[in-house]
Amino acid sequence: MEQNTSAASRKVPTWGRLIALVLVVGVTLGGLALLIGALLVWFGFVPEVIGSDGKTLSSADLAGVVVAGATMLLAAGTGVLALFTWESVLTGQQEVVMTEKALRAAQDQLALGERQFEATRRQMRPHLELEGPGYPSGGGPANARVVFVGGSEPPNQVQVWVAAKEGHYGRDCNSPSALRPTWDVQIGTIPDHMEKRWAEFFGTTERELALTEGEWWAAVTWRAPDGYRDGWMYVQRAHHVETLRLSLPQDAGDTLPGGG
Repeated sequence: MEQNTSAASRKVPTWGRLIALVLVVGVTLGGLALLIGALLVWFGFVPEVIGSDGKTLSSADLAGVVVAGATMLLAAGTGVLALFTWESVLTGQQEVVMTEKALRAAQDQLALGERQFEATRRQMRPHLELEGPGYPSGGGPANARVVFVGGSEPPNQVQVWVAAKEGHYGRDCNSPSALRPTWDVQIGTIPDHMEKRWAEFFGTTERELALTEGEWWAAVTWRAPDGYRDGWMYVQRAHHVETLRLSLPQDAGDTLPGGG
């Protein structure tokens, strides 16, 4: 915006053009008058011209007048060329400013399109939750119902995780979908491939939750078709229940079998 204003302020005003035009025309007419007059005298078309000292102008004097007239014409031509060059430079600067504005507008449109695309992707991604998870007092297999609650795409690599003071459990799960929105699962001994990534997935979360005696949590994790990994957690506190959305690593690899 500042660059555009600066370029506009450097544009030659109308009155400036008029002054330049008057000067150029005056210099041109003066130069032509000197040149034509000297040539007429030189070739004898007009009587001899007497100078201010009372003497007839010599050939050298006439040559000087011719040179002076030609110099004035050259100056006028140079002035015209300079004026056109200035206008051309200012026009080029304005075109550069307009091009930059067009590029910025295109970049803004591209960024808007990317944001709209990402918003659409988030709406399409599946969202799962656990319904009525249960964990027996003293430890043992837990149970839960995995529920498809949102999105239009099917999830894959669905896994259920449970942790309490006594230990932790896990299992792979069939993928619910809009056509079959629920799967009942029993969660027992955690498979090795899930055990290997327990600390990566839940290490920070477990430290923040700081479970006390009798408290436990259950979580479901999954991936969207575009590879985005997501998760949801149910936390059973001593006197209330908490739920939270998990933030999981978005690695490109797929080291967890089950569900694709």
